[in-house]
Amino acid sequence: MYNVDTALETEVTLTSANTSHIKFNVPNMEAGEYKVRGRCDIGDTDSPDNFKLKLSGISRTPGQMSTNGGRLTISGTGLPAAWPNTLFLGELTSSNGLGQTLDIVSMSTTEWVINIPAGVDGQTFTFKITDHHGNERSTTTTLMTSATESLTLTSAASAAPGTLSVSLDRSAGIASETPIMLYAYLSNMPEVME
Repeated sequence: MYNVDTALETEVTLTSANTSHIKFNVPNMEAGEYKVRGRCDIGDTDSPDNFKLKLSGISRTPGQMSTNGGRLTISGTGLPAAWPNTLFLGELTSSNGLGQTLDIVSMSTTEWVINIPAGVDGQTFTFKITDHHGNERSTTTTLMTSATESLTLTSAASAAPGTLSVSLDRSAGIASETPIMLYAYLSNMPEVME
């Protein structure tokens, strides 16, 4: 007899069941090795075999980024939901040969958002993640001057509180339908008022 920590179990929804088999969809979980446990009125039972959930489908958006850096979204399945994680190795490297700090903005088992630092035209950044079974996935983005956007203040430089108007200059290298996420930050720049 052994004790099982039920807090570590993930409940699944059955898609079909009869007296000889059950079927269910595997939920989004971290890549790893899992045991199937059945619970019913007459007792619990474990599958004699474990199954492995692997990292898969790693992709990124955008493929090209501004030389100012920005946020890179990494999508896939089996990604770790917490970091640091003793079962995964993750790294961000640059084409300049230097390792980079893995600056994570948000994460789930299907999507990570990381910050890519500013760099030079043509510089690449590669995100690589490896699970404890040695399954490795990676994706690369390139910094491009042609992907660099600029903002121009279109309202008066001095304004009372209210709406501030700013125009976005899309570079020729970026298709007009390319979606962007725009964050606005106001910096307090104190100056002597005369």
